[in-house]
Amino acid sequence: MDNLKKHRFFLSLVVLISMTLACSLVSGGSPAVPQGLPEQPTETPPSAPTEKPSSVDLPQTTATFEKALPTKLPLPTVTEEPPYYFVEDFNEDPYPDWGLYVISGDENKLTTYFDNSMMYYELDGPEIYAYYIYEYYTYEDVRLELEAENFGLNRNNVSLVCRQYDVEWYEFSVESGGLWYLYAHNDDGFNTLGSGGTKLLKMGKEVNDYGMTCQGNTITMYINGTEIKSIKDNTYRFSEGAVGFNISSLDIFPIEIGVDWMEVAEP
Repeated sequence: MDNLKKHRFFLSLVVLISMTLACSLVSGGSPAVPQGLPEQPTETPPSAPTEKPSSVDLPQTTATFEKALPTKLPLPTVTEEPPYYFVEDFNEDPYPDWGLYVISGDENKLTTYFDNSMMYYELDGPEIYAYYIYEYYTYEDVRLELEAENFGLNRNNVSLVCRQYDVEWYEFSVESGGLWYLYAHNDDGFNTLGSGGTKLLKMGKEVNDYGMTCQGNTITMYINGTEIKSIKDNTYRFSEGAVGFNISSLDIFPIEIGVDWMEVAEP
């Protein structure tokens, strides 16, 4: 609209408002609000609630996510900050530095407790995916190592997790039968970066050591101190996040696993 048209428009508007006011004063009523000019609201409408991340399917299972992993890493109130690199021996419950998240299966059929310097998992249902995430710090390059003992049936998964933020993370997952997978998880679910089998895993009621190094875009995996594979991720490139592990049941249960310790170290 050019200047002349703008001038005529506003002049007409002024004349209209003046005539309306004049009629109101003559009739003794209050000035009317011109038609087409709505009154301003007296209250600010409430903000729409934030939606949770949508559910996605787990790989090779019929389970679906019920909860997302943490989007924020809350800092507990402490008098002294914990070390950046450490060994968690699970002599006692490390809450609130760690958080337990059941993202698949019936969480009422999962029991965890601390005893005899171990964190025990009892899973009495199918496809229960229980993540234990260290929430105090985030890490870029990091080396993880975990020792776990199987006390029950030989049908479970033990996983290590690095660079977890919201629904994004890398996961090195080992089935009790010797199959392993490296996943890059995001909104689409579990994206397989590599998989294979290993004879390094001790099967049955045994103790095994699991290791994972996340350095740059390269993920290196270990079983009982021996490297099994090193894989570069040139697609997802997750750069930073929390660390932790996952204990899962599959199609046979009950499952009983004891986690003896986990180390978070410089790569």
